Amino acid sequence: MEWASRCMRTAEATPIFLLEVFFTMTFTNSFAAAFKPLAITLSLSVVATGCASFSPSASDGADFQRALYANAGIGASRLEPSVSDFPALDVNDRIEPAGQITVGADVSRTFSVEMHSADLGSAGFSPSGAADGSSSAGRVNYHMNGISALAYIGGNKGNAKRKGLTGFGRLGLAAINNSNVGNNLNFEREDTAPVIVGAGVEYATATGLGLRAEALTNGADTSYGQVGVMYRLGLGTKKTPKLAQARPVPPVVPAKPVQLPKPVIAAAVAPADNDRDGVVNSLDRCPSSAPGATVDSSGCETYSGQIDMVLFDVDSAELTSEARSILSNVASQMSRSPGATLNLEGHADATGDTGYNLELSKRRVKSVAKYLIGEGVNKTRLTDANSYGESVPAQDNSTVSGRAANRRVELLGTGFVR
Repeated sequence: MEWASRCMRTAEATPIFLLEVFFTMTFTNSFAAAFKPLAITLSLSVVATGCASFSPSASDGADFQRALYANAGIGASRLEPSVSDFPALDVNDRIEPAGQITVGADVSRTFSVEMHSADLGSAGFSPSGAADGSSSAGRVNYHMNGISALAYIGGNKGNAKRKGLTGFGRLGLAAINNSNVGNNLNFEREDTAPVIVGAGVEYATATGLGLRAEALTNGADTSYGQVGVMYRLGLGTKKTPKLAQARPVPPVVPAKPVQLPKPVIAAAVAPADNDRDGVVNSLDRCPSSAPGATVDSSGCETYSGQIDMVLFDVDSAELTSEARSILSNVASQMSRSPGATLNLEGHADATGDTGYNLELSKRRVKSVAKYLIGEGVNKTRLTDANSYGESVPAQDNSTVSGRAANRRVELLGTGFVR
């Protein structure tokens, strides 16, 4: 009785079952007789599959869940209308763009049912014996509405939302409607509800988005292929939790309280720092720092300010031998001071044009920076570079010695170990 009850709930809860019953009861009179047997068969298949999924012998995978889906595709059709009633005409335009929309439902890990509507374009006619395209006797539109059952194959068919790559075969019925375009052909189909067959592949993601490619034919005058985008909406499955059989609980015997000894709190001992510079003795490389001095992480005194200065010849940014010696010594100091950084400030004397002197001071700064980097100083430690031209003289530009002192690059540092 429980199985039968669940079976009835499956039929009531399956949206495609309701759609098919509505389709069968309300389809137009001209095609109702042709569609009614297939629609009823597909409807019963939905219910039977749903019942099977609740029965003890159900073969659905652990991850499978029923889902509704929609698909929209575009492709091309090949139309071969019969001209037996028009012996004076030939078909001269067969290949047409086509598009289809589909709604369906996955009713088991193997089977799905769906309804689809396709616009297949129009076939063109010409008088017999005329060259293709030389003249036209009119066109006939093709529109197909159908209902199909799909059978899936492949190891992924039992996944939730059919995630992964699967293949499928199609069997169904279609109502093909024709309409004449701009002519008096009065074309009518003899077979208004042909059987359609097809096959294709799908690739679906865990989110429900996927791609479908397939080919269909009615074996007579209509064939088409399409590539489409589809989306599945999982309906989930309800599982009735099993009630565990209650077991007798043994009586709880209160345990005797255990008297724990009171914890002994040890007095905190601060690490020794004899020179009181904030760096403990075990890490202090300079254990005799002056009181209140600024120190680095190793406990050594540091200083900041002008580290040194290099001078240049008149109208030159080339380093002299004396300048290279000074810069090599600064690079050595920086290697002993891992936290040290440099700011370079370039200057020029007042000889010549102001704009030219500014550019000359910039070139002098670049020469100093290039040399220091070549000596192993990381360029990130050269934190700033400024050029002032003749605007910040160190001495009077009216004397030879003053101008010589002004052709300079000052090296201003922070964090240098003494």
